[in-house]
Amino acid sequence: MTRYAFTADSEHEEIIEHEEDTGNHDSTASAIRACIARSAELQQECDELEAHVEELQRERDERVAELQQTVERLEREKRMIIEQRDETETLQRYVEEEQTFRRASLGTRLRWWIFGMDD
Repeated sequence: MTRYAFTADSEHEEIIEHEEDTGNHDSTASAIRACIARSAELQQECDELEAHVEELQRERDERVAELQQTVERLEREKRMIIEQRDETETLQRYVEEEQTFRRASLGTRLRWWIFGMDD
């Protein structure tokens, strides 16, 4: 095992002291080794969480794209339905006018032909 000598700043001293107080360590070196091991564990956990976040973001982006396609499809269908409804209403008005014209007397039809049909 390689030996290291270093000077710890006050923040690191507090961390080491906390580890010595809470852990089962027979020396300061043991507490420092425990801190380093915990740091490595936390780094691995952080890396795993970052990978999980990336996966969730990718899934979210895929879902958003699917939903955007669904919205676009529904908007197209809505426009088609509205166009069909407008077309149906236009045809219905035409049929009603034609039926009114056919039921009208010859004099009424002549007056409409000359002066136009009132709506």
